[in-house]
Amino acid sequence: MKALIVDDEARVRKAVRLLVDWEAHQIEEILEAGNGNEAIGLIRREKPALVIMDMMMESGSGLELMTWVDEFAGSTKFIVVSGHNDFDFVRQTVRHGGIDYILKPIEPDMINSAVSKAVSAWRAEEAERSHRQHQSLRLNEIKPIFGEKLLSALIDDRVNAEASLRRLIHDGIIPPDIKISRLLLVQTDSGNNPLLRRFGGDSELLYYAIVNICNEFLQQQGTGIAFRYWGGPPEIAILLWEPHESVTSLISRMNQGIFLTLQFRMHFGISTPGAFPAHLPAGRAEAAEALLRRNLLRHEDYCHYAGAEALPGGGTSMGAGTVAGVGTDVGAATGGVTGSGTGEVTSRKSGAGAATGGLTGTGTGEVTSRKSGAGAATGGLTGSGTGEVTGRKSGAGAATGNGAGAVTGREPGTIPGGKQRDKRESTIPLSFADVQEDWRLAVISGTPEALTAAAQHWTQELSRRGVVTPQMLNDWKADALLLRSRLVREALGSQAASVLAELEHGDQQNPSPQPSGYSFSLFAWRDWSLAFMQQLSRALAARQQKERNPMTEIVKYIEQNYPSDLSLQEVAGKFQVSREYVSRRFKQEYGINFSDYIVSVRIEKAKLLMQNPGLKLAQISEMVGFHDVKYFSKVFKKHTGHSPKDYRDQAEH
Repeated sequence: MKALIVDDEARVRKAVRLLVDWEAHQIEEILEAGNGNEAIGLIRREKPALVIMDMMMESGSGLELMTWVDEFAGSTKFIVVSGHNDFDFVRQTVRHGGIDYILKPIEPDMINSAVSKAVSAWRAEEAERSHRQHQSLRLNEIKPIFGEKLLSALIDDRVNAEASLRRLIHDGIIPPDIKISRLLLVQTDSGNNPLLRRFGGDSELLYYAIVNICNEFLQQQGTGIAFRYWGGPPEIAILLWEPHESVTSLISRMNQGIFLTLQFRMHFGISTPGAFPAHLPAGRAEAAEALLRRNLLRHEDYCHYAGAEALPGGGTSMGAGTVAGVGTDVGAATGGVTGSGTGEVTSRKSGAGAATGGLTGTGTGEVTSRKSGAGAATGGLTGSGTGEVTGRKSGAGAATGNGAGAVTGREPGTIPGGKQRDKRESTIPLSFADVQEDWRLAVISGTPEALTAAAQHWTQELSRRGVVTPQMLNDWKADALLLRSRLVREALGSQAASVLAELEHGDQQNPSPQPSGYSFSLFAWRDWSLAFMQQLSRALAARQQKERNPMTEIVKYIEQNYPSDLSLQEVAGKFQVSREYVSRRFKQEYGINFSDYIVSVRIEKAKLLMQNPGLKLAQISEMVGFHDVKYFSKVFKKHTGHSPKDYRDQAEH
């Protein structure tokens, strides 16, 4: 077991080392850090079980450190040792799961008691984590992986799909008479640390729990099955056939069950209905696309439909029976369904999403979708005469009535559930091209004000326009990386590759928020974009400053002209600086004086030339700027410890 002591005073760290009976607590290794930032690096690398920290430090406070530990190293226990009897500090310690708050000067009994309590808590939780891991292994052995792989084969293995279907029907996993189905995908987020911690960091166990919860609702009515999809990245899929309620209603009930168990609600991507099993591969792509195109600003929406059903006035509910109520499903017709008359729904082309439902009053009601993606769903038609609702174009949702009481499927300006559509969503979504020039100018200027304004502007514009999707954020990030690459290459030319490599390494330390995570925060993206631009601006400024440094050019000049009789006066005059400046900067940057630097360059070049056995020492001496071979031999031995002849003999052997 490891422990880490964090305090900016070495004497306090030494005191803690001496006061704690480490052996009694079975702590074998004690680490030290002088501030919170250093401690975070040690915790990431060494993963100590216990951290004893000061609250007030110059670089990286104890409050910041305990907040980080609580979020990213939840299994680590910490004790605060502070000279401040501040109730707010104590409260923050308790809120973040601290074991104890000890005031300086430190009492041996008190700190040993706190360490004992922390070690006991860590060991108990470690035992629980170990138990859960063993339980996970057992569950993985018990759960029907074979059935999940058969279901996955229906989606991604066309060669074996027919055999998989026969086996699934034979084993009673799905019924034999499925004609039409939908495929749903449940949004998963591997970066959700609080949720994963509840499962000991085991994402497979988390997926297993979600699948079980969904199946509790699906198996009540025998209308579908949830399973872990094995054909690609980690996904939870739901195969749905002939539900006895709207898809939206079913998802709402499943989500409530997930929330009661996990305190999280999940997002669902929903494909259009299609022939089973032929439509499943396309259905999975549709569901994934629906999740990528969900509006992250609409936090309360958890059902994300593909195709025409995602549009106002579009689509229908597969297998929902009669259409009743306002907004019971995206794409379901709005309005009551009563009385006599004829209801007819016609889908003339694929993707229209047909639905059945009665029409109110006397006369005839007809719903026609003439083109793929047309607004097929209608409300009830009331009164006498003929009511006709026609979706003639993709997403139109248009309605015309011949007679009294014609009702449209869904007004343009409304959203599922009958709520008024936010007018902001009618504006054109923001693209990176709209703010690219702001970012470029901010990076080039490098001023905190310009960088902050650029970071705030784009997130404010995203919020104002009312539409942010995971796909947009992925595209934004890709465009930002392209802008960075272009700016670096334009500014640095041949030096760009090394700078871009450094920046890419920095991306690992400052990763962007997850575009497809459970939660979304514009503030997190603003902070990321600010850090992204700051890092780029600093890299460009530092390298350009180096390029503008006369010493860089002077060194290049020496490398190219070392065989010549270079003098301090000549070099200083060529670069229009004083002799004193050159002499001082050489001493500062290279630790040697000007003439010694020239000699060192000549000796290094001579070493390379000595590898050619055809060159005599006199020739080499002349080629590197020494006109006297004896003097060359003397200088060479002084710098290398070997005569040129001995050095060459060693190199040959």
